[in-house]
Amino acid sequence: MQLSEKVKKLTPLSQQKKRSKILWEKIMDMVKKCMAWVKARVSERTSWDGAVIIAMCVMVICFGGLAKVAAFVGLGYGAWTCYKAEA
Repeated sequence: MQLSEKVKKLTPLSQQKKRSKILWEKIMDMVKKCMAWVKARVSERTSWDGAVIIAMCVMVICFGGLAKVAAFVGLGYGAWTCYKAEA
């Protein structure tokens, strides 16, 4: 096998490594942009409000039966605090 044939066989692999490196750099750039976006949103109050609403909805979806029990407990506690005189 001549040297030129060896180079031809190695070239696709080196090109593949170069492409994968470029792809990896693009992915890392996208991750950095996403992290910057998340960091910017964490400081906003409305983002916290939205996260709490999403978490509550997920809990109701996952634990629907328990949510009903908790709602009845909350109703009972609310009625009790309205009835009880403040000390």
